[in-house]
Amino acid sequence: SLVVIGGSQGARILSDVVPAAIAALPAAIRRNLRVAHQARAEDADRVTAAYDAAGIMAEVQPFFTDIPRRLSEAQLVISRSGASSVADISIIGRPSILIPYAAATGDHQTANARGLVDAGAAILIPEKVLDAESLCGHMAAILGQPTVAEQMARAALAQGRPDATERLAALVQDLVKEA
Repeated sequence: SLVVIGGSQGARILSDVVPAAIAALPAAIRRNLRVAHQARAEDADRVTAAYDAAGIMAEVQPFFTDIPRRLSEAQLVISRSGASSVADISIIGRPSILIPYAAATGDHQTANARGLVDAGAAILIPEKVLDAESLCGHMAAILGQPTVAEQMARAALAQGRPDATERLAALVQDLVKEA
């Protein structure tokens, strides 16, 4: 199971590159692959056609209401690295390939990804160098080696902070008390 998410509105570059990368995967991986791909509404038909042409079972939608379930079932997540996406990936503990949004203010998406990348839980591919061939290689390395995927998943889980809301609220309350 592979989940592709590109933020709340999908990401055109992921819709352009990911289907071709998946189509280039070795047959042993492709034949067992199930894809959930979040794509912009205007890209959905094109993305669906690309998966169909490659014989890949894929569900393509502009928005998934059940991302936690899909992430929990995934062996790999390909995603932008917005704060909530990175948090979800770490809390659920999944290996990921993160492609930060190049136009993000202050390159904050690269900063968001850094913790997972440094922990060995994610691979970071800058948008400007993203292509189907390199993405395929990274995907095959993870999906074709279950022990690598498992190590990445454990590393992601170790980065998660399921109590982040409570910790933030306590911090704010402490700051208010000091003021």
